[in-house]
Amino acid sequence: TFDDVVKEDIFTTNMPKMLESAVYRSKIYKNHFPTGTWLEVKALALPEFMIEIEMEVYKP
Repeated sequence: TFDDVVKEDIFTTNMPKMLESAVYRSKIYKNHFPTGTWLEVKALALPEFMIEIEMEVYKP
C-alpha cells in the first residue's frame, strides 16, 4: 500500500501545474508523506508525459 512508500521522487515538465494537482497526495498517504524530491525537467522519455514518479517501498 502507499503506507509502505518511504521515498517518492517526482519529475515534471510543469511545476506550477504539478503543485496545483499535488492535493492528491493527502488522499493516498494517510499516515505520513514519504521523503523525496520534486524536480522540474525540460522533458521526459515520452514527450506527451508531464509527470514521472519513482517510488521506493519498504516491506519488513
